[in-house]
Amino acid sequence: MAVWDVEWFSQTAENVKKKTWLPWGPKKYPRRAILKDGHENIYRKSMKNWRRWRFLQDIVNTLLDAQWRWTLQFLALEFFGCWLVFALLWWLIAFVHGDLHDDHLPLRQAETGWNPCVLNIYGFHSAFLYSLETQHTTGYGSRAITEECPEAIFLLVCQCLIGMTLDSFAISIVFAKLIRSKHATSTIQFSKKAVISHRDGKLCFMIRVGDIRRSKLVAVGLRAIAIKNETTQEGEILPSFHRELELQADNASNNPTFLWPLIVYHEINKDSALYEFSEAEKMRLQKIEIVVVLSATVESTGVSIEAKSSYLAREILWGYKFESMVSYNKCVNCYESDWKKFDNVRKINSGQNLDDDEASSFSDTDETKLLNSPDDGASCSTDFLEPLNYKTLHSSTKSSVRNEMINFEDTDELPAYKKPASPITDKLKHKRSFFQRQPSKYDNYPETIDESDEEEDVFVTSAV
Repeated sequence: MAVWDVEWFSQTAENVKKKTWLPWGPKKYPRRAILKDGHENIYRKSMKNWRRWRFLQDIVNTLLDAQWRWTLQFLALEFFGCWLVFALLWWLIAFVHGDLHDDHLPLRQAETGWNPCVLNIYGFHSAFLYSLETQHTTGYGSRAITEECPEAIFLLVCQCLIGMTLDSFAISIVFAKLIRSKHATSTIQFSKKAVISHRDGKLCFMIRVGDIRRSKLVAVGLRAIAIKNETTQEGEILPSFHRELELQADNASNNPTFLWPLIVYHEINKDSALYEFSEAEKMRLQKIEIVVVLSATVESTGVSIEAKSSYLAREILWGYKFESMVSYNKCVNCYESDWKKFDNVRKINSGQNLDDDEASSFSDTDETKLLNSPDDGASCSTDFLEPLNYKTLHSSTKSSVRNEMINFEDTDELPAYKKPASPITDKLKHKRSFFQRQPSKYDNYPETIDESDEEEDVFVTSAV
């Protein structure tokens, strides 16, 4: 059972006040309107019974928002009720026409020459089976309508139309419930913590947002709301007052493109709702909740989604920044995003200026090399960065095969080739002690190497 669906518990108002939003635990939980997973932590009470009938006026959205067990039960009762109503109508037609008389039953219709409205109707059970077969076009062949009763023909047309309508309604509800945004937002990730630090000389509130699905999000919109108590000029206290916060990612305003996880920030200036919290202690003392909302459209299905998360004052870290998680892998010639670093933050040195620290820290990270060409910077193996000569060329080519590096001596002769150790079992090691391998002519390097081979190796190394 979901923790936010507290309507399942029949509790009095006194018990609700004593307990938190988790009725089975005495532990106090943080006061927040939006949970970390995006669900609303709001309980609607004191609703009159006549107001609940308003949900039936919008039955489609009510079924979509309801849990699966209630939706399936409603659809099952809907079909069963339709079968039952039409079965009663078919039975009434047969009863009024006299088909249920003892002399007019199907077993004696051939003797008496009676022509019924519907063939093979013995009673209500037969009428119910005929209603079920007619609505779903089963067509067993034992029961069929005749031309004797016009009212039966009209009822057949009505049941066919109503049956197709109910089938379409049920299929639409199930399909819309499967692709609804409640499941589509499960792949959108918000960082567990938010940070406040300087960026380009400006104090910014920053979070990290990412999407793990392969299909991209289009028409992305980001917005944030600060929920806190406000006092008007007249002295009136407005609890849970909402103030909008402007968010942007890089220079893409609030409509970014999610190629990889992005750091979304809000500039804290004089017009910001966070301007009065210039210090961490002031923010911790006053209750504040920052709700972040991401609205987008899924490219594969075209469904509009809205993902939410919130951050309390104790979940905001001052003087921290997010670690870089995007780098360029030259081994496979593509960008990599390391999701293990999604929530990783690191502290900025307090004795150093934030701007200088960011400039020095980001100059050595992989994120600053995203715009560089693939030929610049480090390659997959650092062996190719050093100037190569004849001996180091062979050491670099053999290092990918051997488990250990070969230390060359300052001699002109090539060292003896050491065959790499193979992962053999203890049983094979025991057998090898009895059968020693004869020395092979390939155990040592050749004393001379052709100039053509040397030129070919140098060409391959330079190409890499």
